[in-house]
Amino acid sequence: MLIVGAFSYIGFSVSGAMRRRARFWEEFIAAVQVLRTEICFAHTDMSRALTAAADAGCRELFGAAAENLESRGMAESWKEAVNALAMCGGDKAALIAMGAGLGRSGEEGQRRQTEYMAERAARIRDEAENEYERRGVLIRRGAVLLGALAAVALF
Repeated sequence: MLIVGAFSYIGFSVSGAMRRRARFWEEFIAAVQVLRTEICFAHTDMSRALTAAADAGCRELFGAAAENLESRGMAESWKEAVNALAMCGGDKAALIAMGAGLGRSGEEGQRRQTEYMAERAARIRDEAENEYERRGVLIRRGAVLLGALAAVALF
């Protein structure tokens, strides 16, 4: 039973990580929309806009970027905040690329940048959701089956 439980735990953990990835990107999109609203319509400075975005979702990313903004600048604080996240390398690279244009242009440029960020994040979110739907159940069931097979083989 312990073997089946261990394999099941691993399968459910992997499947859960896949689901959390899709949720992260959903929260990121909501936060970017708040960021765009704060910059383009409320004319908020970047530090406060990032703090408002952190309140909407992805607090660890937007909050950390806001904290270091004054001392390190937008590009460096964004990169440090992304690197502090527990994510796969591809997602980190996408986040770094998406945030590269933040704080570098006027209001219209920031509007285009946040639209780009939301569109690219939506594509990544859709990919993550499709992967979870296709492989999540398979991984969970396969892990239980492998655990059962290992238990039978050992006894």
